[in-house]
Amino acid sequence: MPNGLTPEERREIRAQLEQAFEKSVADALMDVFERMVQRHAEIALREDLRALYDIVREMAIALRDLQRTVAQLAEAQARTEARIERLEEAVAQLAEAQARTEERVGRLEEAVTHLIEAHARMEERVGRLEERTARLEEIVAQLIEAQARTQEELRALAASHAEAIKRLERLEQIVAQVVETQRHMLEEQVHMQRVMRQLAQQLGADLEDMAYIVLRDVLKRELGWDVEPLERTWKKWNDEVEEVNIFGRARDPRRPEEVIWIVGEAKYNLTVREVERFAQLVERARNHLKGEIFPVCFCRRARPEVEERVRELGFHLVYSYGRLL
Repeated sequence: MPNGLTPEERREIRAQLEQAFEKSVADALMDVFERMVQRHAEIALREDLRALYDIVREMAIALRDLQRTVAQLAEAQARTEARIERLEEAVAQLAEAQARTEERVGRLEEAVTHLIEAHARMEERVGRLEERTARLEEIVAQLIEAQARTQEELRALAASHAEAIKRLERLEQIVAQVVETQRHMLEEQVHMQRVMRQLAQQLGADLEDMAYIVLRDVLKRELGWDVEPLERTWKKWNDEVEEVNIFGRARDPRRPEEVIWIVGEAKYNLTVREVERFAQLVERARNHLKGEIFPVCFCRRARPEVEERVRELGFHLVYSYGRLL
């Protein structure tokens, strides 16, 4: 059975769907994609294999019939040759008998009685010769009939061979259609992956724009901070340039002399793995920024174990609807 999505493709598509949609919607979309791909592959492959199997089976039957016909023809020829040898032997015996008859006629004066007896024996032998001749004529007729059947079978074999050639040509057409179908399916998969990547990028950009607005409002409302405009930026830390989704400064009116650096990560569907990766970014920020670091994750949704891990790391979590953890 033709294959559907590979494990790597399945994981990549599922990850992109989970980032872009709710889990139930992502699961439903993933199930539809897999069934579409598997159904296309199964239908095409099953039809092609069935056609190929029928053709091969018919060719095998035709070949077996041809071998049987050739074997029968060889046996008939062997029998004919044996019968011809017996006929030649009988003719030789007849010639010998005739020679003896002439010899006996030459001695007719010496043995008339012997001639009568020889004549009787001659008549008897001639009778047997007539019987053998009749049997030979019957054998020859059978041989002619066998040859006619052989010619008819050879004509049928030639027709069968021509039909087999036509079926092989149809098989080549089927194989070409299968290859073309697979090429179209591959192009559709590549197009779908490109669309999914573009969709994920667009959703990520929209989510970050939302995060800049919501975070400023939440920090002002919940903590009383004055937050400067937030943005996506690139920082060179440890001689490596890396991207920070949410970055900016804030000040607490109660501590006006202190600078608070907001370092954040925006994800549609936040996972534990992404939190762990963000923790490494926060550690590098602490090593290169002077002042207080305020790590915050912004998302549309997160599972309970994700919230728990955020708390364990001492980070903050803000949902897109404005809730602060």
